Amino acid sequence: MGIITERDLVRYIITKDKKPSLVHARKILSSPLVTVKPDTNIIEASELMLKSDIKRLPVLEKGDIVGIVSNTDILTVTPGLSTILKNLIEMNQENLFLSNEELSLDFKQGICEICGYYSEDLKMLEGRLLCPSCRDTEGYYD
Repeated sequence: MGIITERDLVRYIITKDKKPSLVHARKILSSPLVTVKPDTNIIEASELMLKSDIKRLPVLEKGDIVGIVSNTDILTVTPGLSTILKNLIEMNQENLFLSNEELSLDFKQGICEICGYYSEDLKMLEGRLLCPSCRDTEGYYD
């Protein structure tokens, strides 16, 4: 039927100063629901997310939700999709009015955009997610 996202909550409840207990889900959900099947590849899923302007993509099998793919999941699994992920991040940054500092708090782990290795200590510097080693190499110091 649809999905209720953070964007929906902000758009229909918070900005309109409504009491959440008085709002019915059917009134604020995003529809139609954009989904993929379990055998959809990551590139297709990423492109669908970007085209549909969404951060999370439900995975359906025989009409049941069996999982959700997020833009963070894609970063962690596939370093080659950094351009698509950057576009998703920029899209969400614009939609949620986040600063680069606030955005960098959400991505502490993932793939470094210079060396391509997984790190649990990424920081956004000049628009790129960098691990500690690459921050040092590039002349950035914590």
